[in-house]
Amino acid sequence: MAIVAWQAGENSSESSPNGRTQVTPWPLSPIAADQQPSCTLLRGTDAEAAARLADSASPDTRWRSGMHLYTMALRPLLPDETDCTAVIR
Repeated sequence: MAIVAWQAGENSSESSPNGRTQVTPWPLSPIAADQQPSCTLLRGTDAEAAARLADSASPDTRWRSGMHLYTMALRPLLPDETDCTAVIR
């Protein structure tokens, strides 16, 4: 499972075009991203947990990790993707 994350605006209405942002605590390892996207690969039980989170979240969900809000794209790795360089191009 690949997670691409970037820091969202702290004002959640700025983060979502429709103003209906849901802020949810990120329950897995802390996210370390800034305005540039970062990539994290998850395997095993963390990947399974992230897949459940992705299924339950709306596109407007912002995730809180530490003091910041993040926008995240969670998706399975494609067969030719073995690391984050293939995910973030």
